[in-house]
Amino acid sequence: MLLSALLGGLGLLLAVAPPAFLTELLSPASAALTAMSGWHLLFAWSVSALLLLLLLTWQEKSAAMRGTHRAALSPLVDKGLRLLYLLLLSAPLLLLAPRLAAVALLPYIPTYVDGSEKQHGRSGSAHAAWLRRWRLWGWMSRQIGLRMVCTAPLPADEAYILCLHPHGILPFGSMLNFCSDVNGVRDLLPGVRYNALAASFCFYLPGVRDLYLAAGIIDAARYVAEGVLRSGRSLVLVPGGASEALHARPGSATLILQRRRGFIKLALETGAALVPVYSFGETNTYMQVESGPGSWVSAAKAKFQSVFGMSMPLVRNLLPLECQVTTVVGKPIPVERASQPSDEQVEALKARYIVAVRELFAANASKYCAGQAPKLEII
Repeated sequence: MLLSALLGGLGLLLAVAPPAFLTELLSPASAALTAMSGWHLLFAWSVSALLLLLLLTWQEKSAAMRGTHRAALSPLVDKGLRLLYLLLLSAPLLLLAPRLAAVALLPYIPTYVDGSEKQHGRSGSAHAAWLRRWRLWGWMSRQIGLRMVCTAPLPADEAYILCLHPHGILPFGSMLNFCSDVNGVRDLLPGVRYNALAASFCFYLPGVRDLYLAAGIIDAARYVAEGVLRSGRSLVLVPGGASEALHARPGSATLILQRRRGFIKLALETGAALVPVYSFGETNTYMQVESGPGSWVSAAKAKFQSVFGMSMPLVRNLLPLECQVTTVVGKPIPVERASQPSDEQVEALKARYIVAVRELFAANASKYCAGQAPKLEII
């Protein structure tokens, strides 16, 4: 409750305070920072680091960023947490140019806390259509030789969970195909309305948040995904998630599925058909730096993922390598709705789904893999 009150008070202050007040508030802080002695500055940074550590500890224990909770955080905590991150991420600008920061941030705050990531995003906004045709997507599509193939029709009057494999370092092939117009997804899947899911922390990052929302990408929290399906829309998600990205290496085909039950239960609870989707060549876009098990690098990656719900693969190349990525959409697997599915039902459907993934891979690997097709490994 104390954390809620503190975060809520901070959010209220930033939301209602006029720019002149914030300018007067922040300018002395900037001047005081310059005048601080070394010891005072060290103390200030130490206190700030301690508060940040407490925040991250709470964040990890509450699974606030991992999308595993079925219920939303309270509105007060949710908005307060978002505003606190906005303040932290904007700290350099606030210190160096407080007036400019006030002018830039105050109009942005209402859109930052409007909750669009928990609904259907902003794909219907005026600039969303332009964004789907942005030239950057076309360049990236050419860089990775992106294509999309549908092996079976998906009737528009049904809801689907389109499950993308593998995650890759970044799921370029899958997300570019589904969240932009580079390969005419609307013609390939006519009438199918869907939202893609991304890690919760993506929507705390200014700029990234707005880009994702305009593309129809929303929060991967369990309750958000369930709400979308119950509204009659479909979902695009990556079952392997952040952990699967750490297995992405050129020439590999490793999927994390054996331990994944959430998307299976979601399909059973809503009756949405499961559609396996495989992007051949997705793991060829980046060269990952190896880190042995038990090393401090591996431990840091695990802690980062536990706190933020995102993996932290280290790569050797900034831009994706030139390669050929082909996204193949498989046949839908009908699912009989069960309001409270048993473990047996979940395991049975998961087994059917894994068989379908293997069949999709076997039928298309020789067509779309450059050179010898890798061996599919499901862990």
